[in-house]
Amino acid sequence: MSIRTVAISQYPQNSKTLGSRSRYYILLLMNGDDHTANAMPMDQPLTWRDFLDDPDPLLAALAREIRDTPAQVRAHRKYYSLFQLTFLRHQEELQDKARTRAHVRRERNQNLSAGEQTILMERARASQARYRASKRQELVDKEKLQHEKKKQTLAQSFQT
Repeated sequence: MSIRTVAISQYPQNSKTLGSRSRYYILLLMNGDDHTANAMPMDQPLTWRDFLDDPDPLLAALAREIRDTPAQVRAHRKYYSLFQLTFLRHQEELQDKARTRAHVRRERNQNLSAGEQTILMERARASQARYRASKRQELVDKEKLQHEKKKQTLAQSFQT
């Protein structure tokens, strides 16, 4: 068995877009015959059009998928994946900063006296209680608003 690498561009060979915007699909195929490599020289990048009638079903299916995928979908996938990578990196940085702050805070709190540690714990409990109370109040207000909207909608439906 031999390994062959096939690069399929989504753009035609004669296109002017073969510069930095072109994207290649790279396949590493393990098979005994190099029918595609023998049939087409690799001096120019191959496009998906070269593989539409390929005897290899995987290459033919990939070429058909590229052909049938609209350009805006490909662009969306490309930029969405870039956005995801940026977002994940940002999330990791935020998590690292939070871990560092928590570690520093823990060390600082361990160096305090028992009375000061008790005061800090009471402050934290009070802060959590205020937060939970505000969230409960927001939920109650939201339910009241939904109930009022439902009443108005019901009253309007009876009037008409």
